[in-house]
Order: sequence, then structure tokens, then C-alpha cells
Amino acid sequence: MGESDCNRPAFARIVRAKQTFDSLCVRHHGRCSLVVRNGFHTLIRSEKGQALVEFALVIPLFLLLLFGVFDFGRIMWNELTISAASRDAARYASLGATDTQIDAVVVSDCPFLIPSQLAISVSPASGERIPGNPVTVTVSYPVAIDPFLFTFLPAKINLTAQTTMRME
Repeated sequence: MGESDCNRPAFARIVRAKQTFDSLCVRHHGRCSLVVRNGFHTLIRSEKGQALVEFALVIPLFLLLLFGVFDFGRIMWNELTISAASRDAARYASLGATDTQIDAVVVSDCPFLIPSQLAISVSPASGERIPGNPVTVTVSYPVAIDPFLFTFLPAKINLTAQTTMRME
């Protein structure tokens, strides 16, 4: 037996394997997708549903991030609102306004907040304010957090703003 006879069966196996592969190969847009036959099931390797699967995996995370940004923005807006109200109320208090007038200033500066939930405290009390001494106005407001988005956070965050000014 010559050397070429030894290689002939191996070459024949390679040719048969290539013919088998070509018979299982399905041409799609110039590319070959392998069709694997296993019992009754036929699996065609395709990328048709890949974008849909990726979208289904990414959209919950994207929506969580989006609603988290909205919720954070709402909390920051409430913080800025009560901070501005506290500053305005301290200015009125430094000019000699009464506690009732100071409460009215805070409520008018927070039109989109629930007035019954605003906690307003003025220190010192109305009759004890002396020109030259500081007056402090503290405004607190509880903000509810969406429990669906952030289950690990408390249900409410208490926002507090405090401003101190010198009596005139």
C-alpha cells in the first residue's frame, strides 16, 4: 500500500463531512445558518428574535432608571420649594412679622404642597424677639416615595429647611 492509499479514506471522510454540512446548511442573505436535526426538533440558528429579547431584558432597567429620575426630581423640587419658603419666612420674621403672618408666607410660597402637612416652627416666639438677635424659621414636609420603584427606601422622607436671620 502506498502513501496515497493511506490518506484516501481520511480524505473521503472529510469530503463526506463537507457534503453533509452543505446539505444541512441553509442560505440566508448570503450567510450559512446551520440546521441541526435532533429527533423531531429542528433548530435553525437565526438572529431574528435577538433584538426583541435584548429589548425585553433592557426595558425594565430603563424604566426603573427613568421613573427613579422623575421621583428624584420631584423630591428635589419639594426640597427647593420648602427651602425658598423658609428663606422668605425668615426674612418676614426678621422684619417683625407675627407667627401667623410667617405661617401664611410659608403656605403661600408652597402652592403645590399640602398645607396641612407643612410643619412650621419659629424660634424665638413672637413676643420674645429682640432686634439684633437671630430668628430661626424651620419648615418640614414629608415626601412619599413610590414603593414600587424603591422597596429598600423608607415610605416617606422628611424634608427640612432651616433659615436664620438677624432681627432688624
